[in-house]
Amino acid sequence: MGQSILVLIFASSLFLLSAASPNPPGPKPPVPPSPLHQDSEEQAKLYLSELEGRYSGACNRQITVRWNYITNVTNATAAESTAADTEYLNFQSSIQQEILTRFPNWSSLQNETVRREFKYLAIRGPATMPAPDVGAMTALQSEMETAYATVGVCEYNSTENCGLRLDPEIEEKLQTVTDPAELAHYWTAWHDAMSAAVPPIKYQQFLSYQSAMAKANGFKDMSEMWMVTYDDETTGWNADQFKTLIRSLWGDIKPLYEKLHAYVRMKLRRIPEYAPLIPNKCSYIPAELTGNMWSQDWAKLDNITKPFPDAVSLDATEAMLKKNYTVLKMFQEADKFFTDMGLEPMTQTFWNKSMLERPDDGREVVCHASAEDFCLGKGSQDFRY
Repeated sequence: MGQSILVLIFASSLFLLSAASPNPPGPKPPVPPSPLHQDSEEQAKLYLSELEGRYSGACNRQITVRWNYITNVTNATAAESTAADTEYLNFQSSIQQEILTRFPNWSSLQNETVRREFKYLAIRGPATMPAPDVGAMTALQSEMETAYATVGVCEYNSTENCGLRLDPEIEEKLQTVTDPAELAHYWTAWHDAMSAAVPPIKYQQFLSYQSAMAKANGFKDMSEMWMVTYDDETTGWNADQFKTLIRSLWGDIKPLYEKLHAYVRMKLRRIPEYAPLIPNKCSYIPAELTGNMWSQDWAKLDNITKPFPDAVSLDATEAMLKKNYTVLKMFQEADKFFTDMGLEPMTQTFWNKSMLERPDDGREVVCHASAEDFCLGKGSQDFRY
């Protein structure tokens, strides 16, 4: 599935979330501020230039502590990460207050780039919340991340090997196992384990903090606060316009998606082991059959669903294994792909400090893929995976 489709689906989910929530009247439109003088325009540019170094330092401290946490998940590193997140939020709060004090009419800035920077810097986020609530919210987020990285389940029909984590063990099982009962076990066991580690009341509390933060910043809900980053500076652009656009785009691709879904369902129903799970032509496809915990990657079904079974497979895995590809070599080939197009190569720091594979020293780590920028500004060499 292409990146653009993933973005579309993600945005569509935001629309559904916000549509399902109450829609109270929004705040009254503010009185348009008076235009700023030329000297204020120059002062705003100078302020942003000076702020870059301060923001870079604060961000670097936060991401450095977070990196230590995601590459070595312990109670101690989790607590340090929570404290660093809270410190960074407090820093952002101080900057937001600074902007509102020094540039109360920032929305009248004539330079579009400068005005846009101020727009995002001035969204106060957690700064609108009491300090104890900010601490509680960041602690809950850290707790959920730790559970996601460390929760384990038992192997199918076994009570001995009970340390199978989502990444990589359970994901590998979902991609390779064909027995529907075993697939259902892993899907259900992991969700049950996560529900035990993060009870619904904790997630509901986290959502309540998020909702309170959004409303305190003048948004109807958290989805609207997220959507502000899609603002294209078009006059009148708002969350409702964005949702209308997404609804229209989804309408364009939905007929094709429904045909693909029906085709895959038809193929699965022809397999005796799967047929009872998909009793009729209007049934849903059980998530575990797709080979992915979130049903977002159906590559496992290629051999079942491809319309021309005798055609040469597009799966390069076998050929890569014959050529002794390693994880490092795959990253190097990917880097070469981009440099061949004229883009900059990855830095030496990236190759020296990235964690491309789960370490074998017993550490718990967050294996969910992420690209980290260590916030060192222009010319930075510190990017990690």
